[in-house]
Amino acid sequence: MLPALEEATYTLRLRSEVSKEVGVSEPPALVLGLYDGGSMVLALTGLERGVAAVNLGTSAMVRVVSTEPILDDPRYMRLQTYYLLHGTWAPGGAVNNAGVVFEWLGRLLAIDDVYALLSSLRYERPPRPIFVPLLLGERIPLLRARGTLLNLTYDTSPRELVEAAAEGIALMLAVVGEALEDRGLGFDLMVAGGGLARYEYVLQVLANVFGRAVVRARDVDAVHVGNAILGVSAIDGVHSGRVASSLAEAVRGPTYPPRDTEVFRRRFELFKRVAAALEPLGDARWP
Repeated sequence: MLPALEEATYTLRLRSEVSKEVGVSEPPALVLGLYDGGSMVLALTGLERGVAAVNLGTSAMVRVVSTEPILDDPRYMRLQTYYLLHGTWAPGGAVNNAGVVFEWLGRLLAIDDVYALLSSLRYERPPRPIFVPLLLGERIPLLRARGTLLNLTYDTSPRELVEAAAEGIALMLAVVGEALEDRGLGFDLMVAGGGLARYEYVLQVLANVFGRAVVRARDVDAVHVGNAILGVSAIDGVHSGRVASSLAEAVRGPTYPPRDTEVFRRRFELFKRVAAALEPLGDARWP
């Protein structure tokens, strides 16, 4: 028999004999909690419609909140939709190639600290190279090509390749963003957490590619904030949405407005054409 399905705020108390054994006088509450992506969506969106949660770590994701389990056109399968809590869902998607791309570039170019270089970057203009950073296999069938760098010259520098990598990660997430738009789940604001959200250049390029303002979470480890929201909700009996909504502004830090959006819109179309042309089975059909 399978276990019963419960909400993330489902709570049990530790048995008194176990509490005594571990040296706790009052049996603590055990709250079921959410998977890491769901906790981050809760913390970054506050369950607010029109806001997208973005994780920028070893992998990356973009998700919104919906009252229905929205799926993509089966020809494209760009979305992976998870249940969230209290009758809400988290449609969106993830890519495997994010922080790992910078690690690979650091090894390839023998850069001692690629993240120090990334930290020094400030956005001035779109990168010259186009990078399709598909180094690892992806979850989205349309992204079956392999890593490709275009528009290199004799003078291309490590700095430009790192810039192109940041853009390439954002362009892959834009594939998911386009799917959300296609299914009627548009958003006006993006709130980003995760290790790569520490870097101003990454956030600015993300804003440019999506054509929307990006807000950096004050605590980039927003998963812990989401779980704290669930703990307070479960123990105090307050709806998670109310707690998350009250903390939404406290969670959000500096804002990065989009720049050069028309240029990046054209680069996104080029990115899709390149990925389709390099598709190994020759049967990719992009929307």
